This record gives sequence, C-alpha cells and structure tokens, in this order.
Amino acid sequence: MSDEIYVNFLPWLTIYKDVKLGKVTFWNYEREADEQVEDEKIRKRLERHFDSYRSSNNSRFSITICSYEGKSFYNNLDEQEFIHLQEAITCLVFASTIEKIERRIQTQQKHEVPPSINSFDLMSRSLNINSDNYAHVSLSLIDLGLRDGNILFQKPFGARGEVNPSRKWIKYLNTYLALKDSSKLKTQISRSLEFFRIAQAQDDLKDNSPDTSFFTRSVLLATAFESLLNFPKDIKADFFSNYINDRFKIGRSRKSTRKFWNNKRTICRLKTRSTVAWWAFDFYKLRNSIVHGDSIDFEKLRFKKGLWFSQMDVACLVFADCLEEIIRARKLIKGKKIKIGRSSIDDLFIDDLFESRGQKNWEKHHKSLGWIK
Repeated sequence: MSDEIYVNFLPWLTIYKDVKLGKVTFWNYEREADEQVEDEKIRKRLERHFDSYRSSNNSRFSITICSYEGKSFYNNLDEQEFIHLQEAITCLVFASTIEKIERRIQTQQKHEVPPSINSFDLMSRSLNINSDNYAHVSLSLIDLGLRDGNILFQKPFGARGEVNPSRKWIKYLNTYLALKDSSKLKTQISRSLEFFRIAQAQDDLKDNSPDTSFFTRSVLLATAFESLLNFPKDIKADFFSNYINDRFKIGRSRKSTRKFWNNKRTICRLKTRSTVAWWAFDFYKLRNSIVHGDSIDFEKLRFKKGLWFSQMDVACLVFADCLEEIIRARKLIKGKKIKIGRSSIDDLFIDDLFESRGQKNWEKHHKSLGWIK
C-alpha cells in the first residue's frame, strides 16, 4: 500500500442517508466508518485528521465523505473524475436548497431557511499514512508542509449544515448527470446549476448591503436562466418572457396588458402576457439595471410587501420549474412501472400525486404566488 491516501470530504455537512449523484456517493463518516473502512491503520489516520474539524463549541463535527464509483474513497481522482465530483456537489446543493425555498414560499414562514452553502465546502487532502503530515490538494496546487495538530478548522459561524435532499430532485438530477460529458444540454445545465449555487452563496454574506448580496444574487440567478435556456445575444428580456409565457400559461393564468411606446412616443404597441411572463420580463430588466449601475429602489427586490420571501426566492422556484420542464420535455427521465396488486402505475405519476396532489408542480407554485386564479 502507498504511504499516501487521498480523501475528499465535506467537513461541515451532515447527511442522514447516503446520497448517490452520478458516479459520486455521499455518506456519513461517523455512522458508516466501521463498514466502509476495514483497514485499521487507515481508520486511525483518518480519525487523527478529522479531529481537526470542530464545531463552534469545540466538539467533533460530523463529516460527509465523497466516494467515487469503482474506487476506494481514499484513492486519488483524475481531472475528469474531480469535475464529476464538483458537478455532484453542485447538484447536492440544488437538491438540498430548492425544497426549503419552495416551503418558505408556500407556507410564508421565515424559519424555512436553506442550508448554508459554505456547509458544502469541499476539502481534498493527501494524508501520509505513517505520520501526521498532510497536503491540501486541488487540480492546480498541492500545499505541502501541513501537519495535524498544528491547525484547527472551525465550522463557519452560523453555518446551517444539516441537509435532507429532495428525493425527487436526486432522481431528476441523476438523469442529467448520466448524459455524455460532450452533450451540449449537459453543459447548459451544469453551468446554470453552478450559477445557481454561487447565487445561494451570496446569501451567506453577513452585511446587509443590497449592493453586495441581493444585487449580486439577482445577476447570478439571471445568468443561471441565460445558461439553462440558451438566451439569444439580444432582446433577452423579451425572449425570457416569451419562453415562460409559452411553457407555463394555462387558461386560469392571470394576464395583463402593457403599453410600449416608440422613442418619439408617437406609436404605442399593446402586449398581453401572463403575469408570470411579465415577472420574467421585469426580473431580467432588474438584472440590466443592476449591471448598468442604475439607481434601484430596494423595495423592487421584494416580491410583495409584507411577505417573507424575495424576488430571488421566486427566481429560484421558477428556475427549478424550467429545469424540471426541460428534463421532462427532453424525456431524460422515464417512469418505472410499479406493481400495485394486479395493476401497475408509473412512479412519476406517484411522485406528482404526492408532491402536488395531481397538479403539475409549477401550477402549484404559481397558485401560491398568485399567478393562477
């Protein structure tokens, strides 16, 4: 056996059940170490290193290990495997975040708070099996000369690290991760989910300046939509609005008409769209105003006065609806037949039934937001 072992882990994240995303499985070290680590020497070396990660009250923290398919979790990953690991972590962020945001909007409860994104921070370490020496490893850097016992790593203050990822979204995201790396659709979804993840990280900022948090999140979420929906190079607000109008409008959708004048105010055009389509139009125009340095009323970042959620929360929910629609429309996910007595039923139908009581998921969201009568 080599003198070095390599381990990828999330020191501040607590999961209660194994989660498999693509070729990566996330599992709780404290709960499964006896089963997963048979070599006592490796076990003791891991214990010494993990003892350096502490909660705010100096207690040992729960560690989430990242295992790659077909390898021992303490084997080194090549560049492509490491990219797959990063994609899986980004998917884990989305699956752990979106359900909390959905519940916050539907119940209008402020306490429904997503996990902190710094809880998903990835640590990659090369541990010397015969000593307390270790190195921090990344694709471009190996930081040598580190030694266990010299540095204690403390959980970021206020970080919320307990997650219960959405079972439905784990299933959906696995269909995208199964696409070939060369697939254009996989690239679009990967980039959009990465912008979504970075947007959530802005929520961890502790200053209340709209310029550093809310404005940045709005731009990042708008960029996530651009990547996912493959925006054209111009007339982006109209494209976004029309896209949403074409895919998420039904007979009960609320509509409104707006006037658009030419520059000389001599010709007026009327446009009628669904309320959600006008939301998309306004959200992208808000992005433009932020990017171009316009003065912005902070109230524009609220969805409605008196509610506990913001335009960013609504954008996250609409983003999830667009991603679900793409996965279904491209037939990436196919239902499995489940036998119930003498008959069989599609498990996707069961998911929809339990999640939305027979409605399409986006219809449930639009009802909560007042976009459907």
